Amino acid sequence: MKNITNNSNVPLGMAAYLAFDEYDFKPSDKAISTTSIIKSIRQIILTRRVASENDTSEDVLDRVNSRVGHAVHDAIERVWLDPEKRTKALQALGWSASRIERVLVNPKEDELFDGCIPIYMEQRGEYTINGWSISGKFDRVDDGQLSDYKTTSTYTYTNQSNRDKYILQGSIYKVIHNKIINGPELTIQYWFKDWSKAKALIDSKYPASPVLAQKLPLMTEEETVEYLDYKTKQLNHFESKPESELPRCTDNDLWRDAPKFKYYSNPDNLSRATKNFDNLIAANTHMHQQGKGIVLVEQGKVRACNYCLGRYTCSQYKEYINAGLID
Repeated sequence: MKNITNNSNVPLGMAAYLAFDEYDFKPSDKAISTTSIIKSIRQIILTRRVASENDTSEDVLDRVNSRVGHAVHDAIERVWLDPEKRTKALQALGWSASRIERVLVNPKEDELFDGCIPIYMEQRGEYTINGWSISGKFDRVDDGQLSDYKTTSTYTYTNQSNRDKYILQGSIYKVIHNKIINGPELTIQYWFKDWSKAKALIDSKYPASPVLAQKLPLMTEEETVEYLDYKTKQLNHFESKPESELPRCTDNDLWRDAPKFKYYSNPDNLSRATKNFDNLIAANTHMHQQGKGIVLVEQGKVRACNYCLGRYTCSQYKEYINAGLID
């Protein structure tokens, strides 16, 4: 069992909650979760190496975000798995008694009937390809339609930084659970941890409410299997390669901010830009119109590295740290 440290002296009641873990998937040499397979090859391999070499080092504070997410998942699941709680909740939402009776939660195939409303929650399955077992446990499927709960920051929504990963994750779930999931879309059910009513009133791109749904199109089965085929072949090729030969993470993998192009009217005073631009052409055009000045490029910050357990053995991470691109 992994030992959990409490270096910040979190009070025992909270520390025990953070230390507790009932995650039911354990990776092995050729087993990998859906949430891991969609990460970059570099992150997958370095993280797995760190996990195998350091099996006892994790602090309770490293688990705060994941445990908050689990708490929301568990609370939702408890309502739906308890018939009495589920009935009271649906009655409060205006459902009729006859409609409530048609709801079946995690039914077996022989329990289904015409007109029923099957709802599946937290079901795990596997898909095997190129010697790898891809394990996936979805959050929720309503009558064939996949949903995923995301307890996250508003930044994730406003920048859509994880949109492609959400689609990949959902598409893999559909391949693994093809007898349960048949809808063409994934519904992301967001729960924003840092939502601000004041920001929602003045920013049209900001989420309008602290709980929000977004529909995303899933990939076809052929596209998803092609992706898994390519990714597992890449893992087989690189899993024993030295760190220096691993493919670099892309800007998309890194959640990297777009660069800024800063115009300074006086090249001798670079304390503050006169005007900022999103692209070099616009910045240079403005400089030529002014007939003076200079344009400097500020590289975008890298955000994903701080969430990667393999970063301390990663030369790309060290490169960005030395360049001041990671906060």
